Amino acid sequence: MTMSRVPSLIIKSTWFQLLWVMAVLGQDKWQLLLVALVAITVVMASYFDRRAVLSMAVIFLSGLVIDSLNLYSGVLVFNQDVLPLWLIALWAAFGWYAVVLFSVVNRYPLFLVSIVGGIAGALSYFAGLKIGAVSWSFSPIATSLILFLEWTLLMALVVRIQTRD
Repeated sequence: MTMSRVPSLIIKSTWFQLLWVMAVLGQDKWQLLLVALVAITVVMASYFDRRAVLSMAVIFLSGLVIDSLNLYSGVLVFNQDVLPLWLIALWAAFGWYAVVLFSVVNRYPLFLVSIVGGIAGALSYFAGLKIGAVSWSFSPIATSLILFLEWTLLMALVVRIQTRD
């Protein structure tokens, strides 16, 4: 990555973190604004890089499947019986952000990217637990291990689908 791309990555990373905070802290209160901001982000990204649309869609749908399975198996508990809209929007934002980060992570071994992604993914759900956005019905150790394994596999998928070209 060239130094000229570093400010862009910092801005995009900050934007993703703001969307994450808006989703997890705001939940139902801010979800319509969140959906609008995520939609604008994804549409703009798609306009500038049409090839990224398929990767974003696969990551988004994979995340929805994973969290739906987590919800229906009792790993994650929300205040409703379906995935909340704010979490669906957050998965769309993550699909965009994963494509953005690819230029950075593709320089590292897949094993390392997967492990670091597994840790970061599990920690994001732990943060959601502490904030009150989600509950866990299993023990913290069991849930953390499940989330770590899911995110490790998801990160491997994220890298693989973007290296298919």
